[in-house]
Amino acid sequence: MKRKLTVILASDVAGYSRLVAEDEEDVVRRFQQAATAFSDLVQKHQGRVFNTAGDAILAEFASAVDATRCALAIQDANNAQNAAVPAKRKILFRIGIAVGDVLVAETGDLLGDAVNIAARLEGIAEPGSICVSGDVVTHVQNKIPFTVLDLGEQSLRNIDRRIRAFRLLAEDQHTDARTPEGGPRRRHRIPSWPVLSAMALLTVAITGLLIWKLAPFSPDMNAGAKGSPFDAANVPMVTDRVRNSLSDFTRQPDFKAIAISRIGWGVASGMRDQVSAEREALEQCRKRDEKGDCRIYAVGDKVVWPSLLLPLAADLRSEPLNLPVVPGELAGVKGMPTVAGLEAYLNENNHKALAISDNGFSSMKDRESQAEAIRLAVERCSDFARAPCVLVSVDGFLSGMVPRMHGTVRPYTLAGETEMSVADKERIGQIYQGKDWRALARGGSKKWYAVQQMESETAAVDQVLKLCHNSEQDCRLWAIGNFRVANNP
Repeated sequence: MKRKLTVILASDVAGYSRLVAEDEEDVVRRFQQAATAFSDLVQKHQGRVFNTAGDAILAEFASAVDATRCALAIQDANNAQNAAVPAKRKILFRIGIAVGDVLVAETGDLLGDAVNIAARLEGIAEPGSICVSGDVVTHVQNKIPFTVLDLGEQSLRNIDRRIRAFRLLAEDQHTDARTPEGGPRRRHRIPSWPVLSAMALLTVAITGLLIWKLAPFSPDMNAGAKGSPFDAANVPMVTDRVRNSLSDFTRQPDFKAIAISRIGWGVASGMRDQVSAEREALEQCRKRDEKGDCRIYAVGDKVVWPSLLLPLAADLRSEPLNLPVVPGELAGVKGMPTVAGLEAYLNENNHKALAISDNGFSSMKDRESQAEAIRLAVERCSDFARAPCVLVSVDGFLSGMVPRMHGTVRPYTLAGETEMSVADKERIGQIYQGKDWRALARGGSKKWYAVQQMESETAAVDQVLKLCHNSEQDCRLWAIGNFRVANNP
């Protein structure tokens, strides 16, 4: 069979079996009308329907732009058609789009990863919406006006690698939905990408304020924000040596681009067009990180990649304590490496650092400086966690005290706290920047209380709860240092 590179659009009707069971004739009739309109739009956008089965429709396109425009037109038309229909009777398409190499059968059917990925992306799309792979976003950015909501890396059924997924919305659609896992989505606007998502903007604003007012931490953690001028000193997740090599990027001829992943990077300049520059940068990045998630960081002299959600100045302890890491004593911390993993970390050469999240950890070894080890550990951890990570060790020593009296604890940062206002983060951050032991409590009125420089874990807990009880009756211990505890009274 022949092979070719193509764009696959996969769709089905949300809840089709239930709809048919409730009113078969009406649903089949309305679906046939919707499917006809669907096929007409595919043809109008230079595509072809190559397979149908029940309510499923598969189409192929030579262009990601055409496929995306078609998907948006289909959803706009079909959602409008269903606007006046009761919610339980709506016939709403879910659409997935992927780019990839496929096999072409003699019948004209297409087989391969791209088909499977598109079908799996369609499966996680919400009714009436479109879900696409990161490669599709790369191809269509700056060409079509719409909004993308970052769903992060997804483990899709029968796909042996994680796929970066995005939900597409037309400019006038509502965007305060949640991810399938219930977490917040990050919003990016195409083509101009001029603003950060609300959470990223909040984090950057607070970080800047605290860095200015409080004692600064040693590594430069300010990854360049989307829409900002390119500055090699702000490129996240790459080594200091790579940053130095990128220092003349702004002087390179157009068309140019930079791609990065957690351990890879690629640069292209002087290409014939912007698409070629981005493709070349991604290809170079993937050669360095074959299994990684390479993404475009900069196009021309502008950053197009969203800022990482990083710890605040008050969260980061970059000066290690005089307390060596004892692997067996950290077993009760969620996200921490196993005892064997911690022992392997301790056996690595300095400079090294370890950062953790609820979902896992990132460790650096044999770096040229402590600052570089810290920065890379925190940035790479925060990237895969999609949340600010906690620095727990530098050069084999603890960077903060670890609670031992409250069972299993998990990493905690003010930057990642979703129930605290900007004003409270600034106020608590000024207290919480102090030395251990520190503790945080919340009252029933949702007011926050914090203490620092207590002589012991017990003293910190007692003092913060006493401080809270002086003002209100209902008080809850929230965190000890950079670790969230169980909801104790």
